[in-house]
Amino acid sequence: MRLIFYLKHFPPDGKELVRGTTKAVHGLVSGCAHAGAKVTIICEGDHRSSDVSDSGYGIECFRQQSGLRQFSVSKEMKNWISDCEKEAVFVLNGMFHPRLTALKRVLKKTGRPYIIATHGDYHPAMFHKHALRKHVYWHAFERPLLQGAAAIQVLDQRHQRNLSRRGVTRPFLVSPNGCFPVEVQRSPMTAGRRTRMLLFGRLDIYHKGIDLLLGALQIILRRHDVDLTIQGPEHDPREKINRLILEAGLRDRARCLAPEYDLPPSDVMSQYDMVVMPSRFEGFGLSALEAMVAERVVLITTEAGIAPHVEKSKCGVVIDPTIDGIIKGLEDLISRKNSWKSMGSSGRRYALKELTWERIGEETLAGYRSILGSVENHKKSTT
Repeated sequence: MRLIFYLKHFPPDGKELVRGTTKAVHGLVSGCAHAGAKVTIICEGDHRSSDVSDSGYGIECFRQQSGLRQFSVSKEMKNWISDCEKEAVFVLNGMFHPRLTALKRVLKKTGRPYIIATHGDYHPAMFHKHALRKHVYWHAFERPLLQGAAAIQVLDQRHQRNLSRRGVTRPFLVSPNGCFPVEVQRSPMTAGRRTRMLLFGRLDIYHKGIDLLLGALQIILRRHDVDLTIQGPEHDPREKINRLILEAGLRDRARCLAPEYDLPPSDVMSQYDMVVMPSRFEGFGLSALEAMVAERVVLITTEAGIAPHVEKSKCGVVIDPTIDGIIKGLEDLISRKNSWKSMGSSGRRYALKELTWERIGEETLAGYRSILGSVENHKKSTT
């Protein structure tokens, strides 16, 4: 099977995979390649280049359009797409991005099917921020993009329900994020009373529920000895989060750090006792999966795609995305401190059995074949 994955910001040399979507695309593409597919990632950068990943897939980088040309793609990319094998299937990765609409137009002209891999959830809470802008874009561009796809690839079954409520009626394929079976430099759990918590991921106060976590921490500290580290690349300025920490009176118990790109995420997480993700909405929660690989207990909200896997593996707690929910979840985890080691081991076993990229790649590839076979059969029946 010939697959072309588009992700605008994928690194042209296939290295420095530090963003969530780049890690996810790399993982899935590696799994599909291992399962026998011929795969290429197309991306955009400062100049035209070609490369081959150590994982067996190709990378084609095209000079990016900018400014008012967000709704168009370069002539080089158009020509490259036109020259691709007729049976090639395109997987467009992302949400609310003008370039995906531009690619849709190019693919429609050449009669190529495409699949949209959202990497997120069109959750009602997501539409609360910049509501008018998102409402207009949804009706003008996003919904037509989704409705024109051969299928929509989601990370969790519940994401399908949210799209169906918004009138999207395309076939769906559930493909969770995965992990590679790597060894981790494990640090021992806390020997003393103080619990070390880590929120690891993009610093988006509203999306990641950082404000909710700080509110919960104020209450938890009345009964428990806890430290919180918030670490990741900036969406909201780090200074803004540090200001929230000061305003909450948590200067001695919470800190916000820059990411450590020279260390694997699971090695970073192994320095803490638990990883918390109190997101208001979350596509999957790749950091929670990395925490499972690191044998750390996890606190995750019901809105994350990984939540059912946390429940099945019994490696943590699943909570409502509220201050009260976070407090209850932390109280529950802290009360089970003697079980953290076994819970962490259970999470790692589950991840390495059920959520490896090799397995997910094989299952997703089978899903692509099934969906596209149905599309071809439909075309033949109507001609």
